[in-house]
Amino acid sequence: MKNYLFDNITIKQANIITLGVMFFFSTIFVVLLVEEMYLDYEVAIEKNFIDKENSLSVNELNKEKKQKLKSLLIKTALVTVTLAFILLGIFFGLNNIFNRILQRDTQSFLDFF
Repeated sequence: MKNYLFDNITIKQANIITLGVMFFFSTIFVVLLVEEMYLDYEVAIEKNFIDKENSLSVNELNKEKKQKLKSLLIKTALVTVTLAFILLGIFFGLNNIFNRILQRDTQSFLDFF
């Protein structure tokens, strides 16, 4: 009478679930990494502008700060997202290879009996 979630799961369904979980964790990884890098860059730029504060006005300083911060953040985000999707593609490929080997071995076993 107990109805378990994964009792009658097929290899194809397991593959879809695995790919979804990998995509979810990759997305979380990218978001957290970009957010952490944004905070690091903000702190670094703040320290850099403390020295220049005497020579520039406050408006020029804020504009320069925003421009540098945006360019650094965009570059970092693009690199991080690209690398994360490359890793995700590699994991998808490895998962596909593993599932095909598992399916082939299961089929061989079933053909034997």
